[in-house]
Amino acid sequence: MTIDVFVPDASLISVLASFVWLVLTGRLVPASQLDAVRKDRDKAVARADAETRRWQSAYEFSEESRRIDAGHVEKLIEVGRATNQIFTALPGAASEAAGDPDAHMAS
Repeated sequence: MTIDVFVPDASLISVLASFVWLVLTGRLVPASQLDAVRKDRDKAVARADAETRRWQSAYEFSEESRRIDAGHVEKLIEVGRATNQIFTALPGAASEAAGDPDAHMAS
């Protein structure tokens, strides 16, 4: 009389052990959980993209303002140069430039 006993093959045991190990270590997850993680990631990426666009727009506005300010400063420098030429051309300006502020009162 012989008794037939099913002895699993070593490869079947190793595949089953690998499956259990993957599940327990979190490397194998249900598709619904993976979809939820992907959806959260996509939302975070969309928020980051919107934030990047907002900062890019602020940077461009700032640079345009800086260019406008530089143009205004250049115009003010020209006005200052013209004013300086006018004041140096006035009588008595040479003595004031030399350090005598009361020279214009003596004449």
